[in-house]
Amino acid sequence: YPYSEAELVFLMKHDSDAFNRWDAGQRLAMQTILSLLAAHQQQEAFGLEHDFISAYQAILTDATLDHALRAEALTLPSEADIAERARPSDPEAIHTVREFIHATLAKALRLDLEALYADLHAQGQGDYSPDAASIGRRSLKNVCLAYLGRIQDDGIHETCLQQYMTAGNMTDAMAAL
Repeated sequence: YPYSEAELVFLMKHDSDAFNRWDAGQRLAMQTILSLLAAHQQQEAFGLEHDFISAYQAILTDATLDHALRAEALTLPSEADIAERARPSDPEAIHTVREFIHATLAKALRLDLEALYADLHAQGQGDYSPDAASIGRRSLKNVCLAYLGRIQDDGIHETCLQQYMTAGNMTDAMAAL
């Protein structure tokens, strides 16, 4: 169904089915990315709508959602997925636009990302556990760190270094790198 941007934002924020929230987020991200690619190709200035940012904030701060699902919902479509849809497919432009979105979301949601990262990091202290809840917690924590890592800030770089130095598993070490 060809949902409008406003409908996708609403679904991402409020749908009762978690998969539908993820799907709405992926569609919204792809529509936004393709729109920004068009602006980039025309050498126009571009930015993100407040509704786009607030939809991501709704997922980030919704503690009722499963950690693993939140991690997936906050993950933008890959550059390969974007390249399949973009015409013409310009890898450099795709990378530029995708990094712009990551950095903009990181700056706009910094306080929420830092708070969630700190909470998840504290919960994950101790022995490594391969159960689904622990995997979801690590995944969401590392998605938060990936966003924060796009902010040029010595404190965040120190957080990445600390996670790397104290990682009790390869997932956390690789995410910190």
